[in-house]
Amino acid sequence: MSAAGQERETLNKAVSMMPNNVGDESVIIISDVDDFNQSSNDLSTRSADADDSIIVTFSKKAEVLPHARSDCTSNIFRPAENELSCPLSMNSAFCEQCYCYVCDGLASQCKYWTTLGIFHCNAHNKSSFWKKARNVASNGGILAMFNLNPELIDADIKNAGKLLETFLMILKPLYCQYFIGTREPGNACTCTCHDGEASNLPVSPCQFCNLHHLTVKEHFYQPVFSAVESFLNVLGSLGPSGQLLAMLGVAKEIMLHTEMPMTSSCVGSSWKNLLKPAVVHLMEMIQLKARMIQVEHKLPPALLKGLKIFFSGLFFPIHCLRFLNSMFIIGWDEPMISSVMRGQNISGIFYIKGKRQLLHEDFDVVVARKNKLVQEEKYQELIRYLKVVLTHNMNGLHKLQYEIPVYLCKINKMFDALRWMASSPKCTSNLPPTVIKTMIVNASELIHDTAAPASREKASLFLSLALRIIFLNEELKNDIHSLVMLVKLLCTPPTPAGTQCAHIQALGCPPPELFEMSHAIEGLNEGNTHIPSIPNTFSSLAGCVIIATHVIVQNFSLQLLRPDNFWNLLLAYGPNMWAVEFLLSSIRHCLKWTFVDDMKNFAYREGIVERLAVQHRQQICALTDLFRKVDHAEFNHLGIYFSSLLFFFIMTNASTEPEKENVKKWMVSTVIPTLVRLNTQESIELQKAVWHFLNQPS
Repeated sequence: MSAAGQERETLNKAVSMMPNNVGDESVIIISDVDDFNQSSNDLSTRSADADDSIIVTFSKKAEVLPHARSDCTSNIFRPAENELSCPLSMNSAFCEQCYCYVCDGLASQCKYWTTLGIFHCNAHNKSSFWKKARNVASNGGILAMFNLNPELIDADIKNAGKLLETFLMILKPLYCQYFIGTREPGNACTCTCHDGEASNLPVSPCQFCNLHHLTVKEHFYQPVFSAVESFLNVLGSLGPSGQLLAMLGVAKEIMLHTEMPMTSSCVGSSWKNLLKPAVVHLMEMIQLKARMIQVEHKLPPALLKGLKIFFSGLFFPIHCLRFLNSMFIIGWDEPMISSVMRGQNISGIFYIKGKRQLLHEDFDVVVARKNKLVQEEKYQELIRYLKVVLTHNMNGLHKLQYEIPVYLCKINKMFDALRWMASSPKCTSNLPPTVIKTMIVNASELIHDTAAPASREKASLFLSLALRIIFLNEELKNDIHSLVMLVKLLCTPPTPAGTQCAHIQALGCPPPELFEMSHAIEGLNEGNTHIPSIPNTFSSLAGCVIIATHVIVQNFSLQLLRPDNFWNLLLAYGPNMWAVEFLLSSIRHCLKWTFVDDMKNFAYREGIVERLAVQHRQQICALTDLFRKVDHAEFNHLGIYFSSLLFFFIMTNASTEPEKENVKKWMVSTVIPTLVRLNTQESIELQKAVWHFLNQPS
């Protein structure tokens, strides 16, 4: 017979043995089948005296079903709204069928049952705090609080949610420990009641003793600070969306931390141990990283919108209020940025719902955008952005705007770069001289571009802008090499890298009246007022060379009296001997015999004449002829000396007889007459040496 059948037979037996006179209102409950015999004996004994009928109900011992810890009948539960510092009363105790209200699993398997700062053992269904924690856990974990659309939750977001949830479980005990505090011993007791302790004498009580024996609590926030700082530094393993979400989750948590009384006034305590300054510093780190992510990566607009809604709905304590509207920046695709980048808005003024707004961003965002655009080589967009954006740090913004000419050169707008520098004195004065020189050299290529019909008309504009720029920069203004560079750029077309220097064509000699007119031009040296205006009559390259030479004469200084600088100036003119003659005739009153001697010694020591005879023989011959012809005795002697060096070098190194004969004819027709005309002791001796060399057999 089955167990159920046996149970029914036993019950029927018990009912049949009941006396008929047992009343309806009387009920006998038999709690256990094993006690049936004893119960039947009692019934038979009582049946003789009972008058009413009896109803007997049979049941066995109840089974304990799974239940929430707060409903456990074996262990008393003490409810509270949100106690996270310790288990209340016996709340941590549980039976085998107790379930965690938050995790919805057995209490014996809950990882956070007695974890400091979490204490799931205190959770119950009458608390709104624990209900919210249960909803978060049951609706997909920590990501539920962001309330994002399901299509936005990709693998990166899921990984960020898991990492954030794990970290918050680590962070909560640390904050709870800060909240509880660390007990520290009080001050050493100096009461006289302890004097007898050393001699084992009875110690009389002292009413002030308790003040010294009290223990104090210290609340150190540094463990929380260090944990958050380390977490922010390891977020690089996530994608940009995940990093931003995790940082906002951490920001929500630390802004909920409250400072313990009196800790903010601890003397000598590190700021990392104080909650408010530590939280502000962490929020600044989060803000900076969040901004950089938004600049470096174009995140989905829907995701940014959801995160903005989440962040704006957080609780912001007073010390964190300034982060409410500064965590997110203007997106790359938003009209205030995109219209500026495309050149559709060149003023930075926008009207949104009838309200006038300016493109204004924090300086760290401006710097980040600038670095991003430079990295992507979007120089045109960067120029447009830097021209219109505003920021609180205007000095820093001006320094960024000083680089605009460099970006203009990157997109081959050389003259625009010169115009920007010429119209911005601070920009030109703050740029390195090497950068300015490079831009001037690059711009000079346009005036020699024969393919461009208006290239020669640009020469005067180039010269006026270059002069303005040179005199605005103190280093260039005081360096004569900058003016020498201008002369060379006007006279010599640029040579492409990797190619040999082509033959330089001489510029046509301008009319004589043009040299006189150059003295009437004013304002060429006034770099602090305006861009010098060059008349149209000087718009050609030759006219610009005259003006550049005139400026050099006006700024003739001790620098040009150095032989090496003077040689560089002479060579800068190339084959344009008419310009060299104009220079020499203009500075002859500044030269003395000592200068001529220095030039001779420098030429002999450096081998200038010999080196030029190999590379630029035509130019050195023209220079020596010019020195002999000019109406200046010092230059005449210098020309004779150079001619002699040139003559002896060519005669010694000439490889063919026709070449030697040409040099002899040149010496007899040009140099000897000059030696005879000078009729000095030096010229007579040099004349004898030349004739002796000419009369020698080949």
